Amino acid sequence: RYSDIPFIIDAITARANVLDADPERIAIAGHSFGAHTVLAALGQDFFGQPAFLDPRLRAGIALSPPAPPARVPEARHADLYDAISTPILHFTGTQDTHPLNPDLPAETRTLPYQLIDGAPQYLVVFEGGDHAVFGGRGPTRRQPVIPETYPEIQALTAMVSTVFLEAWVKDDPDAMAWLNDDALASAFRPGDRVEHR
Repeated sequence: RYSDIPFIIDAITARANVLDADPERIAIAGHSFGAHTVLAALGQDFFGQPAFLDPRLRAGIALSPPAPPARVPEARHADLYDAISTPILHFTGTQDTHPLNPDLPAETRTLPYQLIDGAPQYLVVFEGGDHAVFGGRGPTRRQPVIPETYPEIQALTAMVSTVFLEAWVKDDPDAMAWLNDDALASAFRPGDRVEHR
């Protein structure tokens, strides 16, 4: 999966005229395991494993980003992100537990945001947001009724993602000003947490 990213960027670059695309303005976004891919493509270290950093990416959006791997000692958690020098917008929720390890607190998904120091980082934590809200799927056998908060959380996610991309990929000064203004939080619901650093 990680190696697919440079292949895709190469393909966009080769077909830029046909696609009406600017290969100098590419961002990456992913949910859950896709957020693993986002962090890998932006420079997360795998300690001796191949590096997947692609410097052609201008920005990233990580929905339900992973906590540092359990095999990595806490003292080395920050080292995982030393090579990241790209702005990232992180989304999670207060109920965004790990589907395979529900005992892992949802708050651990904020650790990449807290530990990345090489570029501006943005965090949105939705009150009551769970892991499925960012996946965009409809009712399932396990969850036959979509929680009533889903449409609002999804609309807010789309809104701030658009502003983030306008700011960091299109270099829009108005979007950048709004994104970095403390008033940004006023666009969200009571209980939602919005930060940047």
